[in-house]
Amino acid sequence: MIQQVQTLFSKIGNAWLEMVAPRHCSICEQWFETVPHGVSEFICNRCLDSLTPAPYPDALLNDLIKHFPGDTLSISNAYSRYLVSPSEERSILNAIHKLKYQGFSRLGTEFGREVGKTVEFFSRETYTAIVPVPIHHARFRERGYNQAELIADGISSVLTLPVWKDVIKRSRYTKTQTTFSATKRTQNVQGAFAPYKNSNRLYNANILVVDDVLTTGSTVNTIGQFLLEHGARRIDVATVAKAM
Repeated sequence: MIQQVQTLFSKIGNAWLEMVAPRHCSICEQWFETVPHGVSEFICNRCLDSLTPAPYPDALLNDLIKHFPGDTLSISNAYSRYLVSPSEERSILNAIHKLKYQGFSRLGTEFGREVGKTVEFFSRETYTAIVPVPIHHARFRERGYNQAELIADGISSVLTLPVWKDVIKRSRYTKTQTTFSATKRTQNVQGAFAPYKNSNRLYNANILVVDDVLTTGSTVNTIGQFLLEHGARRIDVATVAKAM
C-alpha cells in the first residue's frame, strides 16, 4: 500500500513538472526546447550521438576474465549498451545516477529496451528468464524501486522473457562499491545473497542477470555463482553500461 501511494505521488509530481517546465536532457541538463530531441524520451540527440557503444560481448567477457583468474568466473557471456569513463563530460553515468538516486524511474525501462536490442542482436542463446540484481530492503525503502528490475522489465519487453524477481534476495546491506578496488568489491558482496521464495525454479535454467553498470563484475559474478549452486545451467549478464 505504501509503495502504491509513493508511486501515485511520483506520477503527480512528474505531471506537475511537465506543466511548469519543459523536460530536460538527463545527461547535459539542457531543456529539450534548446537541444535536438527525438529518439529518446529523456536524452537529447546530441548526447545520444556522443555516447560510445560498448565493446562486443567477447571483449567484455575477456575483460571480466582478468578479474577472476582460474575457474572463478561464473558468467559465460556479457552484454552492455554503452562504454563509459568517469572523466567523460557527457556520460551515460549522469543519467544512471538520476535513475538510481533522483527518482527518474522511467529511465530504467528506456535503458532496458536499448539493452534488450543489444542482447537480441548479439546473443544466440535461448534464455529461460531474466534475474535483476536485488537490492536490500532498506535501500528499496529509500528509492521506492529497484533500478535493475526496471531495466529488466525493459529488456523483457524486447526479448519477451519472464523477469524472476523472487529467486534471490539481498540478505545483507552492502556499501556502495564506487570507490572500491576489485578485491574489495568481491569481499563486500560475499555472503550478501540468499535464496528467495521460488529459487527451486532455477533448476536447469539459462539466466540473464541484469544490472545497471558493469565494472569489475564482482556483484554479478557472486550472483552467478549463487544461481549456479541453486541449479541454474548457464549465467550471462546484461548491463546498461560498462565502466572503464
